[in-house]
Amino acid sequence: MTVRIGVISDTHLTNPAGLSQRISQVFAGVDHILHAGDLVTTAVIHELEKIAPVSAVRGNMDYPEVKTQLPLKTVHDVEGLRIGLLHGHGVSGDILSRHDLNALRSYLLSQFDEPVDCIVYGHTHWADNEQQQGVLFFNPGTATGRGARATVGMLTVDGTTISGEIIDV
Repeated sequence: MTVRIGVISDTHLTNPAGLSQRISQVFAGVDHILHAGDLVTTAVIHELEKIAPVSAVRGNMDYPEVKTQLPLKTVHDVEGLRIGLLHGHGVSGDILSRHDLNALRSYLLSQFDEPVDCIVYGHTHWADNEQQQGVLFFNPGTATGRGARATVGMLTVDGTTISGEIIDV
């Protein structure tokens, strides 16, 4: 069975009406949506739930009431593959300023106690869709284009494989 998962991060919205119709079109028919943090308010989750069930983690820019309601990280079992979800804040500013993806990915891997097949993260606003060390590192970028182009992502789990796609919105 093929499972399609919409992936979004760094929406930074106080009013979910800011979610574009294009995001709704891209995510139409997905089985689930993962939000990798910096929602700002839970209203974003409620808006996305009109499309599909949502799992989310908190980010560093979320309002206090969001931070108390959402976990720092989660692991989702999808057709036998394990997808780790976290925002990714806490990484050294030096790593970010150097755009050191290898160091960033090592940091992200260190945040999970058990093996994962994919790590979905946000925080950097840089889209990332690359296999390294047997793990798919997937950052959909920022859905609202704050400091970068506006992008979301799509994960496809098909049997024993997981693949990602970055989509401009």
